[in-house]
Amino acid sequence: MQNFTFGRKGTNWFLFAFVLLIGTLPSFGQDCATVADDDSGEPGNQQTFCYLSTVEDIQATGTNVAIFETINSSNDTQPINPNELLTDATTYYVGSTTEDCDRVAVEITVNSVSVPDNSLYPGQDSFTLSPCLSSNFTVQDLEDLFTPDAGNNYSIEVYSDEYGTNALNLTEELDPGQSYFVAQVSSVNDECPSPRAAVGYNPTEAPTPVAESSQTFCEGATVADLVAEGTEDNTQTIRWYRSATSNSPLADDVELIDGEDYYASQIVNDRNDPFPPCETPAGNRAEVNVSLE
Repeated sequence: MQNFTFGRKGTNWFLFAFVLLIGTLPSFGQDCATVADDDSGEPGNQQTFCYLSTVEDIQATGTNVAIFETINSSNDTQPINPNELLTDATTYYVGSTTEDCDRVAVEITVNSVSVPDNSLYPGQDSFTLSPCLSSNFTVQDLEDLFTPDAGNNYSIEVYSDEYGTNALNLTEELDPGQSYFVAQVSSVNDECPSPRAAVGYNPTEAPTPVAESSQTFCEGATVADLVAEGTEDNTQTIRWYRSATSNSPLADDVELIDGEDYYASQIVNDRNDPFPPCETPAGNRAEVNVSLE
């Protein structure tokens, strides 16, 4: 009887068959995504965060862990962006982008304090500021309109982004047309911040009024006869001065002097706005030379 052996060539075929068999078996050592048990003292299926925490803050372990919107691993294959803000009272599902495992549900609680109230429009957390452009309104001025009420550790901070983390410098002037976001924030790490009030900054301008640079009148004409027009929708009146920098406006009954210059500014006032009226800056007044016949 002849003995059958693999020999060197047979050994290669045996190894090939073994590898092929292993490749058809279920994979071993899968590291499915898990969350710690509550008994361990670590966050488990119920996790609590502060406002502005993101999806990547959810605590879980496993191979290629990802957070999903649903438990359905067949149809829901796109993980949630790790930078997306967590939503209060929402269930997220912890899974893997490579392992074929059941997803784990995690209930999320997001804590925050109330949006700070303001003195201009109490109870409103979205409004527009329209002070005079010449007031050079600063971050400090904006902060002064809000009051922290969440506790002694809280203060007001202003941001240029609704979800930004870097507060603006107090001396920085606000930019016309921009939006700013105001929150109350604690100096204690485990105390949560508030959502932010949205404040638009649309300052009121009082540019140079329109006036003919040379105007001729009869003898005895007064300041009331001078002609200038406002340029804004909310222009209320025109004021006349003896010089480009004088402080007191002239009364309407002051008689004009032949050959003299007079200077006009406009008063702009939105009557629904809590800020004072705005006037053309002294250096921008319209100059008019008067001739009397």
